[in-house]
Amino acid sequence: MAFLYYILVVVDALNPSAATNKAVAKLFPLFFALGVFLTLAYYVLDHPNPKNLDQKNYWFNNGYPYVHYSSHLEHCLALPMVLLHSLTLTSKSGAPSNFDNIMAVGTYMAFYLGGTHVNQYVTGHWVYPICDDITNEHGDMGRNIFFAVLVATNFMFGKIGLTIVQMRRVGTKRKSA
Repeated sequence: MAFLYYILVVVDALNPSAATNKAVAKLFPLFFALGVFLTLAYYVLDHPNPKNLDQKNYWFNNGYPYVHYSSHLEHCLALPMVLLHSLTLTSKSGAPSNFDNIMAVGTYMAFYLGGTHVNQYVTGHWVYPICDDITNEHGDMGRNIFFAVLVATNFMFGKIGLTIVQMRRVGTKRKSA
């Protein structure tokens, strides 16, 4: 999904139009939030998880010598890239708004968590081992609180992205005045 967003960013940079410019601005909070979350959540929640390490060691010992490197490469670059994007985002249709953050992040999180629960229902397994850990230790309520905190965290990351863009736009206006 991020790949499609950044294709849209490139299309807008090479052949700007009101529609692509507006879409890039409105979707920015979501992709900023996801990029920050992907890197931080991986290194805080997923990477040190013993079940995750066992799975990676299994694949490492069964012919996949780069599994540890690929895990880092999949997750470490998202945060620096969205920060760079936030510092270079230009939008003739205006900066993204708080409403854009709520709609984009909220819609995505509802879809993602819905899909995560469907996957668990169908397969009997959570996508991430930490979901099992929390459910086993704190029950369904604990897991739901965990998911609520993750959603709130993504809203906060989207707001941080908005703030960076808005501060940069104010600084640009002051310099040009």
